[in-house]
Amino acid sequence: MIGLKKRRRRGRPPADERGFAGWELGAETKRTLLIIALFTFSLLGIVSLFNGAGTVGLWLKWALGQAFGWSDWAVLLLLIILAYFLLFDEKYQFKKINYVGLLFLLISLTGLLDYAVHTQTLAEITEAGRGGGYAGYFIGHNLITFAGFWGGLIILIGLLLASLFIFFNTSLRQIGEHIKDLRGFGGRFTDGPETMTEAEPQDYIEEEREEEEPIEEAGPAAVELVDAEMPPDTAAAAPGRTYLQTKKIDLPFDLLLPASGKPTSGDVKANSEKIIKALENFGIPITLGEINVGPTVTQYTFKPAEGVKLSRITALQNDIALALAAHPIRIEAPIPGKSLVGIEIPN
Repeated sequence: MIGLKKRRRRGRPPADERGFAGWELGAETKRTLLIIALFTFSLLGIVSLFNGAGTVGLWLKWALGQAFGWSDWAVLLLLIILAYFLLFDEKYQFKKINYVGLLFLLISLTGLLDYAVHTQTLAEITEAGRGGGYAGYFIGHNLITFAGFWGGLIILIGLLLASLFIFFNTSLRQIGEHIKDLRGFGGRFTDGPETMTEAEPQDYIEEEREEEEPIEEAGPAAVELVDAEMPPDTAAAAPGRTYLQTKKIDLPFDLLLPASGKPTSGDVKANSEKIIKALENFGIPITLGEINVGPTVTQYTFKPAEGVKLSRITALQNDIALALAAHPIRIEAPIPGKSLVGIEIPN
């Protein structure tokens, strides 16, 4: 009987075949739940710092103060940053080394805050949630013991700077290049392999003008365009400098003359009939008034029948523009000082 029971146990199917396979979560689902948890915890913690989360918030505020002291807000902020990078993982490509940077940043920050209360005992620090809490006391006091006050301070500052470079995965050279780009150093003049100073470009331009050939008349106007390097014989006169030759393009002076045409109002009669018909199609009879032709627009005035709301007319602006094949049009309802409605059409 014992042997039979053992055989039966060995013959049992694995756990995933007994109905547990469908309970597993995918990798993306797990990452999504982690992001939600980080956001929820950090936001709840921030609210609790302002006593806005009830009893739960008071307990959370006490726990954060005990663990991290004055750096409790920094911990919550780092959690939000971590959740943000995880949310946009494809864009920022958050790696394991970035987690190391965040950890070193938290260690150095709590240790530095502990330096402000390094003369107090652990009970005094944790009771009031001062310094860096338990974490800061463990780091700061031990560093002071083994490396002295100033030695430990130097170590913590160095660790803080290193954590920032690790977290952003950058270097001093890359930061310097970004600063140069911001200051616009890329547009400096060059003279051979050396870089000119800001006071030299004007002298350089005047020197180049002495070697340029006069521009010959070529029709109404001539414009120089850079095309290629100057012949070798000219370039040999001053080695190490690049010269450019030019081409001439004729531009007619007519382009500089002001426009002589005048705007026209089009077929005024036809436009009037289109306005009347467009409004009548929507059950709005009108009486056409005077037509004012201006330099840029023509104004058609009319008086709607009694009882017609002006909002019905202004709502038909697009329909009237479609009927007139004109855009944009402007409806003035009513015209100031008159019991009329105006429609302005561009000339």
